[in-house]
Order: sequence, then C-alpha cells, then structure tokens
Amino acid sequence: MLVHTCAAQFMVVLDVSVVNVAPPSLQADLGFSTVDLRWAVNAATAVPPPGRAPGTPAPDAAA
Repeated sequence: MLVHTCAAQFMVVLDVSVVNVAPPSLQADLGFSTVDLRWAVNAATAVPPPGRAPGTPAPDAAA
C-alpha cells in the first residue's frame, strides 16, 4: 500500500510539474493571454484525473 501511495504522489508531482512548464508553449502556440494561462494551470491542477475515488474498493474481476 505504501508503494502505491508513493507512486501516486510521484505522479501528482510530475503532472503538476508538466503543467507548470507548459504555459510558455501554450501562450506562443495558442495565443493565450496571461489570464487565460492562469485559468488553464488552475483548472489542470484543481480537477482530479478520472478514475476511482480514494478509499473505494477495486472493481470485482468476476463481475
């Protein structure tokens, strides 16, 4: 369980790092303003990725 928790935390940190590196490219390629970039970064870091909610049991393989 600890290994999975550490791996999940690493993925979150990696995702946030990528999101914080991308704004200059977004601004140059898509013509985003500074305000639009702030919205994009906040939305990408505030919205959790799709999947199971923490604490829910794994789906039954037999079902």
